[in-house]
Amino acid sequence: MESNLVKKLCGIADEAGLSLEAQIEAHRQLGWELIELRTVDGARVVDMTRDELNSIKSALRLNGLQVVAIDTGIGGWGRTVATPFNLDTDELQRAIECAHLFQTRFLRIMSFANDGFAADVWRGKALERIAALVEMARAADVVLLHENCQGWASQGPEQSLEMLQQIASPHLRLLFDTGNPIAYGQNALSFVHAVAKWVRHVHIKDAVRLPGGEVEYTMPGGGQTHVALCLDALFRWGYQGAFSIEPHCAYVPHLGVVGDESTRRNVYRSYGESFRALLEQFVSPLRNFA
Repeated sequence: MESNLVKKLCGIADEAGLSLEAQIEAHRQLGWELIELRTVDGARVVDMTRDELNSIKSALRLNGLQVVAIDTGIGGWGRTVATPFNLDTDELQRAIECAHLFQTRFLRIMSFANDGFAADVWRGKALERIAALVEMARAADVVLLHENCQGWASQGPEQSLEMLQQIASPHLRLLFDTGNPIAYGQNALSFVHAVAKWVRHVHIKDAVRLPGGEVEYTMPGGGQTHVALCLDALFRWGYQGAFSIEPHCAYVPHLGVVGDESTRRNVYRSYGESFRALLEQFVSPLRNFA
């Protein structure tokens, strides 16, 4: 595989382990230089003190790791269009400070679940909030990456594109998760083909939907999300961003699934190796990847 592409591999670190030490060790074992931060010791990075953040920054620097993105809870699980908005604006201000400290411009957000409102009211309230958050991002020169997971704009590619059209700003782009469409009864290929132009970061997940409707997460390439074809669609649009694994095989925080530390570590490493093997089979050495 091209060395430049290898340098684009990373993962959501807390899927590898609870502690920062476990997260760093997993990335070192995989030979990765990038890391995506969400929680450390069970606490959201965006909620930590400056001293705690400086300690994380020092440890990452000592181990040659660079932060590619920070995952916030903005607009996500437990946040609806009726939740007091100051929870999100306050969190974004903290997240911006984190982004500046870790020298990344990417902050993951979602777009607010409904709370019993009519569809058009939900749309209006969600987009109003996103627009206000994007203005804060513009002033701070960071980029909000909307993940196709929870909220109004995640209902399908049409809503994602409508959000981007309504809020026309380079400070709002997309994070495409290959596995989320399965969880929401969507088609991953149709989704990514529609939005690939706007994607700046990718989460790698794979899954199958069982006959009873339950979702079971698998190794990359072992499910129904057509991971390789999703990557092909992104490459065809000139995608140059990172690929961040999010196995969900031993740790699914919003569902309360928490495997033991040994299982999480082993699954994470196996997942990373499996994804790299998939890329080595799929990515042509002639592909231009800067």
